Amino acid sequence: MSTDMTMRCEDVAPYLSAFADGELPEPLQSEVAEHVATCDACAATIARYGDIDALFAGLPRSAPPPEMLDQILDRVAADDAQTMRRDAMLSTWNITNIKHKLTHMEMPSADSSSPAHPRPTQRSRWVSVAIPAIAALLLISVTLVTFHWLPSKGQIFQADQPTATPAPGSKTLADTRGVVNAVATQLSFKPVLPTYLPDGATLANVVIGPHDAEISEHVLDIYWSMSGSVQMIHLREAPTRIGLTGYTNLASSTQMAWQIGAASWRTVQVDDSPKNMAIQQQRAGIDLALDVSASAHGPQAAAGQAMLRLISLSMDAPYKVMPAAPDDQTASIVPVQPQDMVAHYSAVALTPSGDVAWREEADIAPCASTADPCQSRIMYGLGADGPLPYTDIASGQRLLHLDQTTQTFNWLPLIPGDPAASLNNTALPKVFYQANTYLNAGILWYLGEANYGGERVYDLLWTNAPTRTHVYVSKATHQVVAIAVDRHAKILKGGPISGVGAQSCLRYTEIAYTTPSATTDALFGQNVPAKYTQSQEQPLTLTC
Repeated sequence: MSTDMTMRCEDVAPYLSAFADGELPEPLQSEVAEHVATCDACAATIARYGDIDALFAGLPRSAPPPEMLDQILDRVAADDAQTMRRDAMLSTWNITNIKHKLTHMEMPSADSSSPAHPRPTQRSRWVSVAIPAIAALLLISVTLVTFHWLPSKGQIFQADQPTATPAPGSKTLADTRGVVNAVATQLSFKPVLPTYLPDGATLANVVIGPHDAEISEHVLDIYWSMSGSVQMIHLREAPTRIGLTGYTNLASSTQMAWQIGAASWRTVQVDDSPKNMAIQQQRAGIDLALDVSASAHGPQAAAGQAMLRLISLSMDAPYKVMPAAPDDQTASIVPVQPQDMVAHYSAVALTPSGDVAWREEADIAPCASTADPCQSRIMYGLGADGPLPYTDIASGQRLLHLDQTTQTFNWLPLIPGDPAASLNNTALPKVFYQANTYLNAGILWYLGEANYGGERVYDLLWTNAPTRTHVYVSKATHQVVAIAVDRHAKILKGGPISGVGAQSCLRYTEIAYTTPSATTDALFGQNVPAKYTQSQEQPLTLTC
């Protein structure tokens, strides 16, 4: 990272809690770690988070009277609203938020000779927040220990039997949260639950095991049943120190590897059911495996893969429904026809060691035919930083080469059919007219709204790109307007942002399409700048 991009305390502060829990995606996790390693104040904040976690872990447990559980369950059944409030209190967001507030209370410094006195404007506010927060946490701990006496030897907690009409995903998610929360004290880790399930899924079983094991070795199994080509969905969670049993790691294919957060999901095989499609993720303190009763081959493969992708990614980021296009209520993203538009792209070329060999900024006009070269304007330069001193403008049958460093130009013939300035050999243009299909399959993941190029857009992540890549959809037209790699991300090899063939070392970091106009036409004018002299200089030979 260059010096001017180094994160400051005010940049890091919003991420410290997630950093302490190991929940930040790369490269943000590494950037925050780099700052914390050199900043005593932020390191002290991280240490205070650890102290608070230790206090939570040290809350006492006690065995309730045998009739307590029946009373609680009767109360829950009588008041669904109360259940909703209890679930909200137990949510990760609320616990994290309280921890954040406790950590940022005024603390005495190590070298202070007298008790610290918070600023008057801060003190009353923090006391009013912190004391009720601590009281709420103690009440939560009492509620949790009421379930601690439940059997812990492979106990099965079965949900209500499904009715004739399968419950939609949202209700089944609520049922799952209720059952898992009730038995969470039998686990040494905090369960991770999906925020998406397909319609028709119903909760079948929640199992804690194995038999005759200590709580530190307990594993959580959740089963959902369905009707149709996929009849069972299974999620297994285990503490990292014992790992997952019953699964074998496999070499992941491009289609069976995806990621939103810090850890990717990879292909595994279910030893007892090798025909099932299955994936696994390893995160801090917990290993997860998800499988569905669908074969990786044949007509069920696409449906099974989409189901795995949507459920697994909803454990990394909340599942949100993207608004439908006003003129097409069956789709959220309307196709673009990029072959009729002007493309702009940015790209870097990587060496075998992963360093940047050269960079490009290019504009490409629609091609009149496959026999003629596309009009193009490509600016390029060597290395990862600095100016782009060379410009090649191709139009008709000749190319104008400009060298800014020597202020010289040269005219060169252009070979018909040269594919060098074409995006057709990449997966990038497909996103512009197949984005809605990608969204439904979980290849694109809707994050919410954002700003891009002065326009309000919907922000989606390309989940199987090796480098964190955003796809921006216009709120006005519901069409894809741009693809952009996260500017903080290290460009990695492989994936849909890669060139192929002679351009295989290129990684496209941004691409956008615009309607042809007088402004775009001017980009391809072969005009020699004033004071430039003609030379015999040839364009740089840049090959992968």
